[in-house]
Amino acid sequence: MDTGRMLPFDADVFEASGLRHVRVGQRVSVEVEPADPEDAGAHLTRLWLVGVGPGEPVR
Repeated sequence: MDTGRMLPFDADVFEASGLRHVRVGQRVSVEVEPADPEDAGAHLTRLWLVGVGPGEPVR
């Protein structure tokens, strides 16, 4: 997160993203559960790059 907080995620979240790798420092879009990423139990449920994958047009 931009706050420096690291959020855990399962390998299937990365696999579902369609990405092969992410560079250190690369910005990604994420969905988090619960919605507050600062919640102690927060974890990623989806990650993607804008413009990569179905339904993600470059803006």
